[in-house]
Amino acid sequence: SLTRQTLPTAGTTRCATFGKGVIEIEMGDITTQNVDAIIGSSSSNILKEKIIKAAGKQSQSAYNTELENHP
Repeated sequence: SLTRQTLPTAGTTRCATFGKGVIEIEMGDITTQNVDAIIGSSSSNILKEKIIKAAGKQSQSAYNTELENHP
């Protein structure tokens, strides 16, 4: 039999503790988070492009320079 599961909504947070560390996962738009840095996988071109676009032209320029010098 199939069970219907409720999908998490924006703002939903999940936490897990591993030793002395905590991983917190929040559902939402990563580009609107109030954080010092966003680290995204470069293997996801769509995610990478969205993050860089939201960060602005200066971040795009810095990314391009790093990619050129350290491919």
